[in-house]
Amino acid sequence: MDSLPFGDVASMPASSPLLPAPSWAVGQPVDLAAPCMLRDGVVVTVRPIHDEDVQRLRAFHLRLSPQTIFLRFAHLLGEFPQELAAWLTCVDGDQRMAFVATDAEDDHAHEEIIAIARYDRVRPQVAEMAAVVADRWQGRGLGPILLYRLAVYGCSRGYTTFIALMSGRNRYALRALMCCGLPYLLKQLNEDTLLASVDITQLNGLPVMDRV
Repeated sequence: MDSLPFGDVASMPASSPLLPAPSWAVGQPVDLAAPCMLRDGVVVTVRPIHDEDVQRLRAFHLRLSPQTIFLRFAHLLGEFPQELAAWLTCVDGDQRMAFVATDAEDDHAHEEIIAIARYDRVRPQVAEMAAVVADRWQGRGLGPILLYRLAVYGCSRGYTTFIALMSGRNRYALRALMCCGLPYLLKQLNEDTLLASVDITQLNGLPVMDRV
C-alpha cells in the first residue's frame, strides 16, 4: 500500500457531493442485509454483524496483512483474542453498531467476512467510526459502500457527525472517505495522524443503500 504524501492530503477536497438517494427502504437492523455490486461487477452481501460472527471475525483479522492491521489499530496484533472478537461483535444497534461485508450471497454457512465498518458513540450525536477491508478486496469500492451504509444507519439513530482518526499513509481509507458521498473535513493532528469529521445530517430520512 503506497503512502499518500501530506502534500496530496492538503490538496484533497474538503467535501464530496451527496450521492443520489437509493430507491429502496429497509426496516429494523435484522432486515438490513442486502447484496451490493462492486466496481468490477462482483456481488457481495452487506449485513449487520451478528453475535455468532465471533469466529468469522477472528478469521478475518488473522488473514489481514501486518500493514493493514497496523493502519487499522496503530499497532501490530500478534493474535486476535476471542475476547476481543466477542466484544466487537456485541453491538446494541444504537450506541454501537457494525456492518460486515461477506463473500457469499446465499451460502451463509460458509460465508467469510471480507470487510467491516463500525461506529461507537463518544458523546451525544457524535460517534467514532472505523473500517477495514481485507487486502485482496481493497480498491474495489467496498469501503465507500460500507461507510455510506453505516452513516445512513447512524443518522437514523440521531447522530449528526462521525469522526475518525486515520494515518495519512492509509491511502485506501482516505479514498473511501472521498468516495463515500458525504461532506467531510480533514485536520492534520501531527506528522502522521489525521482527524476526519463527516457530516451525516443530510442523510436523514434516507434508506440504507444497496449500492454506491
